[in-house]
Amino acid sequence: MTNHEFDRLLETACARENQAETAAAGLAVRRSCGLLRTAVIAAVCAALLALGVAAAWPRLELARTGRDTFTLKAEDTGEAAPAVTGIEVSGLPEGYAIVESHSDPGDRWAAVTIATPDPDAELKVTKYALDCGQGYKIEKVGGTVPADLDPVEQVMEEYVVLDSPDGLTPEALQQGSTVVYPAADCYYVVDYVGVDLEDVCTILAGIQ
Repeated sequence: MTNHEFDRLLETACARENQAETAAAGLAVRRSCGLLRTAVIAAVCAALLALGVAAAWPRLELARTGRDTFTLKAEDTGEAAPAVTGIEVSGLPEGYAIVESHSDPGDRWAAVTIATPDPDAELKVTKYALDCGQGYKIEKVGGTVPADLDPVEQVMEEYVVLDSPDGLTPEALQQGSTVVYPAADCYYVVDYVGVDLEDVCTILAGIQ
């Protein structure tokens, strides 16, 4: 079961449980938001216990590996990382086209480059296995790298780090030029300099 499937199942379970508890208590839906909220929380807990799973995306971790380097990867899920066999793109807006597609022979990553209506802009999507660490180098400021520099501070100036694909909005993407987010069995790094943000969200919503 994927996280998206679980989320839909959980929403259904919450709605049904909420309706049952509300009816049993003789409450109208328009009354007592506090009681209604309590019913929803109870429904969530009951659904989680019944299904025996947690509604959580893998979290991304950013760790400093040297004076001017860091590594980005998803948290250890305790399971073998599934193979990354490629990226499927559906629903490209008019004026967009895939110009390059690459896959790692070891099934650890895959990437696609998408041409945009603006010839000077380009959209690149890279998909990584959850336990595949991606190394980055911290840019030096004034020729030096402060010894106490937090790599998160450096990255957040350029990267938008999201907890899940649910956070992909034009408003969020305005905060940087690269977005990083986990999916159910991988994580994505997307460069979108100069690309229309509405189009970026549309394209990423159709990527697997």
